[in-house]
Amino acid sequence: PYDNSLLWTGHSTIIDEVIEELPKFGTIIVSVGGGGLLCGILEGLERHAADGTTATTVIAAETEGADSFSQSWEQKKVVSLPAI
Repeated sequence: PYDNSLLWTGHSTIIDEVIEELPKFGTIIVSVGGGGLLCGILEGLERHAADGTTATTVIAAETEGADSFSQSWEQKKVVSLPAI
């Protein structure tokens, strides 16, 4: 389900909530499994680009042993893990 654009749109509302509470911020740290939450965060930041949020640094943190995102990025294809 991490590669579903409807899921990303849902996750993107996190940025709406963050901006409501904290209009200016410099960094967001996002936990990454398959990448769906990260895509949503990036989508939300893009939607608020006129607000100046594009200057936000996004740091993706991945659990050791559950590194499907970084493996996929390096191999330029979707990598599924046999187990976590």
